[in-house]
Amino acid sequence: MANTGLKIWLLLISFALSGCLMPDPPVKIGSTSAQTQSRSISVDGAIADHWHSYVEPIVQEQCIACHNANDTLNTGLSFQPSELNQTNENLINLLLITEKTTTLNMSASHPQPSPKEQSYFEEFEYYSALYWNWQSQIQTARSQANGFFDRHLEADIIQPVCTGCHVFIGEDQQTFAGDLGFYEYYVNNHSELNRQQAMDFLVDHQQADLLYSKAIGMDHGGATVIRPNTEFSDLLLQHSLLMDDVIQLMTSPPY
Repeated sequence: MANTGLKIWLLLISFALSGCLMPDPPVKIGSTSAQTQSRSISVDGAIADHWHSYVEPIVQEQCIACHNANDTLNTGLSFQPSELNQTNENLINLLLITEKTTTLNMSASHPQPSPKEQSYFEEFEYYSALYWNWQSQIQTARSQANGFFDRHLEADIIQPVCTGCHVFIGEDQQTFAGDLGFYEYYVNNHSELNRQQAMDFLVDHQQADLLYSKAIGMDHGGATVIRPNTEFSDLLLQHSLLMDDVIQLMTSPPY
């Protein structure tokens, strides 16, 4: 990581000079489709510990004077004062920049970070690189599971079988059966909505084979709705293997 001590610091400067808009956030782990539209992302482990201990104090001392709620420089980047307990949002803002910003510029008038500050930002850069690689693996695994759902489950299993009971009813979105609901075929984007319902359900329960096991009658109030060792049960089993990759990644931060 030679010559990278200034990189995160420079990212802040380059962003201020470029006037770029903030990039879209990644999906929050275990989030609903509505939550994915927010700016919240899940960050835990060493990267958050390092941020709160070392980098956030530098942000409060040197960055927030310009990069604040009023966005003095009109850059789209703002930090919150620590007394507002918004340091997690500050971490997310800087993580989003490390994901997208590649062009570095140096402002001659900007105060140089101290060697200790350089080392803190360098370590933060290391953790953020691990974080974004981890997020990329999660997104790839999710995409594979979602694509399989669209191609093989929605039309052949979810609509003709599952929506018999697991279907949203009325404006309050109650279902005939438990905490899993699907949208019927006449609802716009039903396949997209239903794969998100399935994804959230399996991730929340951290049990990749739950659709498969319930459909073949294991701990299922509706008894057996798909016979084991058939084409349809095999499709559910293949989907569960893809979902296992998603859940394993989501529950295993790389730091």
